[in-house]
Amino acid sequence: MRNSALPTEPLRADNLPDYVLVIEGTEPLRILRDAQEDVHDTVFLEVPGGVTLDLESVRFVDETGQEAARVEFHFPRQVEGRATLDPESERIVLHCEASAKMPYLGHDNTLSLRAEFRPRAMRVHGVPDL
Repeated sequence: MRNSALPTEPLRADNLPDYVLVIEGTEPLRILRDAQEDVHDTVFLEVPGGVTLDLESVRFVDETGQEAARVEFHFPRQVEGRATLDPESERIVLHCEASAKMPYLGHDNTLSLRAEFRPRAMRVHGVPDL
């Protein structure tokens, strides 16, 4: 996208086999990679009706010259042939908590966040962008 010499064709992205939420940064990466807790127990999505969607897998990506340090949380798009998330949902909430096994002095050694998504409002050209 930064190279102006590239053609100005619209960008296209294939659907991923799962939903991926990303937290960037070396500190979250350090805390989550070496967490006291099993992140499969402390990271989940809250969907309408009080139901939760469990984390399917987690991927840790170290910083390189090409990529930022990040943690990727993967959630299934389908369970038993049924969609896990409704693009017409009013809200979906990511919950994430972790504490580093090996605390560093002068650093945050815990991570606790709650991020709210509004799928009904997430539209591109009138179609769901979830």
